[in-house]
Amino acid sequence: MEMRGMLVKRVLRTGSVWGCGGELRCRALPVVLLLALCSAALAQTTWNSAGDGMWTNDAAWTAGVPNANTASLTNTAASYSATVDATPVPFGSLNVSTAAGLTTRLNVNAPDFTSSNNLSQLSFGRGSEVVVHSNGVLRYTGRTFNWPFVSILNGGLLRVNGGTVDFTNLKRESATAGSSYVGVGFNSTGRLEIASGELALTGYSVAGVESNNMVQLRIGTGTAGRGFFEMTGGKARFWNYDSSSSFSVGAGAQCIGTVLLTNDAVLVVSNFVNVGTANATGSVTIAGNAVFRQPRGSTRFQLGIEANALGTVTVRENGVLDVVGNDGLNVGGYSSNARGVLNIEGGRVDAGAGVSLCRAAGSKGGVGELTLSGGELGSIGRTSGYGVLVSRGDGVGGSARAYLTVSGGLLDIGRYGMWNQWDQQNGIVLGLMATNVGNVAWGEVRFSGGTVTNSGQFILGAGRGATGLVYQTGGAVRQGMGNVGVACFQMTVGWGGGSGSYTMSGGTLVSARPVFVGGLTTADLGYTPGPALFTFTNNSVGTLRIDGGSFTVTNANIYVGRNGTGTLIIGTNGVCSAKDIVLTNNTQSTLRFELGPSGPGTLIASGALTMHAGAKLEVDSRDYRGGGVWIKLADCATRVTAFSPENITVTGPGVVRQDRNEDLWLFIQRGAMLLLH
Repeated sequence: MEMRGMLVKRVLRTGSVWGCGGELRCRALPVVLLLALCSAALAQTTWNSAGDGMWTNDAAWTAGVPNANTASLTNTAASYSATVDATPVPFGSLNVSTAAGLTTRLNVNAPDFTSSNNLSQLSFGRGSEVVVHSNGVLRYTGRTFNWPFVSILNGGLLRVNGGTVDFTNLKRESATAGSSYVGVGFNSTGRLEIASGELALTGYSVAGVESNNMVQLRIGTGTAGRGFFEMTGGKARFWNYDSSSSFSVGAGAQCIGTVLLTNDAVLVVSNFVNVGTANATGSVTIAGNAVFRQPRGSTRFQLGIEANALGTVTVRENGVLDVVGNDGLNVGGYSSNARGVLNIEGGRVDAGAGVSLCRAAGSKGGVGELTLSGGELGSIGRTSGYGVLVSRGDGVGGSARAYLTVSGGLLDIGRYGMWNQWDQQNGIVLGLMATNVGNVAWGEVRFSGGTVTNSGQFILGAGRGATGLVYQTGGAVRQGMGNVGVACFQMTVGWGGGSGSYTMSGGTLVSARPVFVGGLTTADLGYTPGPALFTFTNNSVGTLRIDGGSFTVTNANIYVGRNGTGTLIIGTNGVCSAKDIVLTNNTQSTLRFELGPSGPGTLIASGALTMHAGAKLEVDSRDYRGGGVWIKLADCATRVTAFSPENITVTGPGVVRQDRNEDLWLFIQRGAMLLLH
């Protein structure tokens, strides 16, 4: 027996079956063999009764009630239940399983059901159910192997039904290497359920004593594992001394992990959360009145950021995802073919350190998606000054694409102060390109309903080669204003060499700060962008098109072509108004009117309309069907200078007149033939 025990330790120190990092080298060694070695190293007693019975009944076991040895509930002759009716003597490993078509159920009713031997493990396998009832406590106080010390596999189930599962102060066999793992759906299928009661999972809490104080819970793990974790009530708490260890949903090649929180369930995770890791799929749903909280700094909540990963989180009804205290919510795209999806259909997501949709690292990239159709995405900026980043490209050859859709609910970046420097995440940034040009950084936003409040910058296309697009067909956007009425930061369509486009056909936008279409200067910013992040240039391209809805800049200006090429287009039904409207750079700023059957939309400068030399005016009147002679194009209190005749183009009937009051007019002679098509 002593030689067998030495063999187990030698094998386990060499590696394990997990294939994680550099710890695990013996991947070909089957789990079954390791279990056999472990069982051989410890004495074993097996359930020998063909019917139901009590754990404390000596006659129900081949070697008496488990006592510092392995307890094996694997009778394959019939289905049965074993009930822990009184506090038993602590035992070693626990293996619960049976043959196909049969069931083995272990009911834990006693207050201290403890696995305490070093190098022991808990395995809940085929046909098994382990249920911890009210007043029952399932506890582990020994050390663990390199592989899951708790494995729920082959259709096994661990259910907390009013009692407590106490896996705290977990430690690995070696005091200086690796993590302790809990695997739900390890290389197969498995379920973890909490109806009421509590589950606690923590690593060794004494700092500096051991370096293996990390615990990892993995739902759907190993190879092709299918794990399911459902909470319909109760509480679960995962806490580690080392903040980098993780709670992973879908962790391993071809694995699928699913988490469902409903009713009044509360799940608290102090460490990194990864939904969908490399080559795996993970999904989390938070519904009812359930709460998923990640309160610890220097951690992140990550959805589908690894290679070939898919991670999805859905919040609905009154569910809450509270990540106020962490270091950010990352959705999609750090690695190749990575995809993350966040759906907010109701309830609330509190993201104190902001949201990053698809940041492509190096030559890699993927997709990040955020859809808000109800509820609230808020508390942004409460932890730090980060806002919502929609696509960022880093390195050479990377491809980042991200999509934000708001059709209902509230996106609130107005309650807390935003940072105004470094720019990678303050306010709302669509398409951000670092200094390496040649990548794809594509950020796209669609507003069709709901409300957006943003006290930070609103940037479309940040940095040379970046693209930011907004399509607004409805909803309300409140830009540059904090919730206490303090004017904050500006909106820029095409920033620092980037390309931006804002197309409005419905809804409203109200900005309390200037709007720049086609670049801005560092003087406008009030700072110089981070030296290691951007090549800030003057060749930005921006287009603001108002076909419908209302675009209002309150007591502030619209600048067109400020530090690049800018175009302001007034379509058939929209309203665009500002204090001053300024067309700046020579031949790089254009004001265009596209008339519908009844004329153009409305452009109002309550102060001055200013055209610098070279500014262009374009009018397309081909669709006009009205009979009016004078059609007002722009209404302004004061017009500074005028468009040069050579910079005015009219397509269709009419001629531009700049000598009638201070406004711009299109004059069509009575009886003139109109172009029909």
